Amino acid sequence: MTFTLINQFDVWGNEIDGWEVNDQCIEMSGITITSDATDGDIIKYLIDVKFLAHDAFDLVEVVDNGDLIELFEKETGCPICYLMQE
Repeated sequence: MTFTLINQFDVWGNEIDGWEVNDQCIEMSGITITSDATDGDIIKYLIDVKFLAHDAFDLVEVVDNGDLIELFEKETGCPICYLMQE
């Protein structure tokens, strides 16, 4: 499947009251992710393309809903980005 990476770079809020994405942009498109890709595979790809830092394995949670893959900060639940099927 082919995805577009959407960077949610301006997020307001907190863990208690919730998060609101104030601004986002397309970082890249045409990203191929196989249906058997693990959360680790997705994080590794985003590290390899220099979107995520090398310590992302410990800091990022992946929620895979098939045609929408969301990434959040593990500790706070703050949205980072999502991959939307093209």
